[in-house]
Amino acid sequence: MDKKIPFGREFFDEIIEEGFYYIDKTKVIEDLLKAEEKVIVYLRPRIFGKSLFLSTLENFFNIEKKEKNKNLFDGLYISKSEYFKYFGKYPVIKINFNFISDLEYKDSYASFKEIINELYGKKRYIINSLNDLEKEIYNRILFRTASENEYKLSIKNLSEWLERYHKEKVIILIDQYDVPIRYAYEKGYYGKMIDFLGEVLTEALNENTSLKMAVMVGIVDVLNDYTGLNNVVKNTTLSNKYNDIFGFTESETKDMLEYFGFILTKEFKEYYSGYNMNGVNIYSPWDIISYIHNKKHKNKELEPYWYNSLSMDLLKELFKKTNDENKYKILKLIEGESVDYYSLELKSFKDYNDYKDVNSIYYLLFVRGYLTLDKENNSKIKVVNEAIRGELKELLQKAIIHTDIMKIKTNELVENIINGDIIELEKIVNKILGDISYYYVFEENELSYYLIMLGIFLLINEKEYIMKFRRKLRYNDVIIESVNRKLAVIIEIKLVKSEKDIESKLNEEIKIEEKVYYKELRLDKIKDVKKYKVVFYKDKCTIK
Repeated sequence: MDKKIPFGREFFDEIIEEGFYYIDKTKVIEDLLKAEEKVIVYLRPRIFGKSLFLSTLENFFNIEKKEKNKNLFDGLYISKSEYFKYFGKYPVIKINFNFISDLEYKDSYASFKEIINELYGKKRYIINSLNDLEKEIYNRILFRTASENEYKLSIKNLSEWLERYHKEKVIILIDQYDVPIRYAYEKGYYGKMIDFLGEVLTEALNENTSLKMAVMVGIVDVLNDYTGLNNVVKNTTLSNKYNDIFGFTESETKDMLEYFGFILTKEFKEYYSGYNMNGVNIYSPWDIISYIHNKKHKNKELEPYWYNSLSMDLLKELFKKTNDENKYKILKLIEGESVDYYSLELKSFKDYNDYKDVNSIYYLLFVRGYLTLDKENNSKIKVVNEAIRGELKELLQKAIIHTDIMKIKTNELVENIINGDIIELEKIVNKILGDISYYYVFEENELSYYLIMLGIFLLINEKEYIMKFRRKLRYNDVIIESVNRKLAVIIEIKLVKSEKDIESKLNEEIKIEEKVYYKELRLDKIKDVKKYKVVFYKDKCTIK
């Protein structure tokens, strides 16, 4: 029977039972048991297989599902391991913190109570083994009348009661462990959430003698914000263990593509590969599965499926709030450069949203999966691949221009400029300058105006044209070349301090030959070179 494409599937038992294609990652169960790490958190970019990983662990260890799951692991790595003896051995507590993400603390606290209520409802088969006081606590949680302190102890207490019932220690699995803190910080109740959830996790993971092992997954490191959690082992994309259990390796990607009738081409690699996880080249599972699904059902070619999977509000906010110098540094990354960083760790989650610190921005982009270590030089970071580069360009354009009112059709605009029609460009720039004051205080410096010009051309069709930007000496230029190298456009950007200086600046000749750095663009090999001068004065743009 042919396997089905596991599009949108993140439950291990469903994937196996319903005949979906599955890449065997079960060796990690053996590795975890060998290492005997008490509490471990895995930090990986979004949609990278973290929820499926926890589902696999739950289905393997869960004593309640031992009979139901007895054939799930047939033929997989773990079924042939000596550690298969731990199959169905332990009671499992699995919770998802993704839903603790409300606008106010009281609502997030209510969401936590709902999660615990549902958890206790699933485990109510143990209630007759409890003493009278324990039954009262259990029922108060079931009927949502428990005190805050009882909720703080709810996971620890349930662990103790499950151990007593099953005579085996408990495995705790927490999905999206960082979500409540991220939302609390963004919505203004960070302190309350840290205090409450810190006590919950300290009791469950530090002070819990009934704990066999705990595994948490998330995107962002918020562990340093919890003062009571001191026994957690972190595994990140920078670690030297477990590098291939999340995401697909190149061989796994190749096998999956071939199974469904496709080939791992050079173009495909450039578009989707590039995550350097301590020397291992990894692909995002969402990209690969989405590509196969859309190719099979809609005959779609390469698309940036990854960025369509989640709200981009946080990144849009970051790009809008950060200063122009940082936007320019991100532009250099988008252009394909690798840049130095001084740390990819946070002392506190509060650093995560420091829009002024470029390293904080690099960290955010890194953990969210936009940047990776340069495989040639691990002291530098770079944009992961072409799909993500396209997304960053789109986000950055919106941040630079600060308005969605102007829907710029970049390639049509380029065609106009090549044909000598600069009226539309001047109209667009002046419209942006007029709109921009509604969005933020515009800094009247040359970099700000330069970024506007770059933002307009960011989404150029790179199959036809190449945009290059040069900010050297006293020149700020946008250079557009046709891919066939038959023509080029140079847009030189100038800022004047007085309106009477506009005309004289417009009439200054653009002397390409005097600029040494143009030689690297080989403009001397292109016969058709058009040159335009763009002069800014406050909120006015004039082009000649």
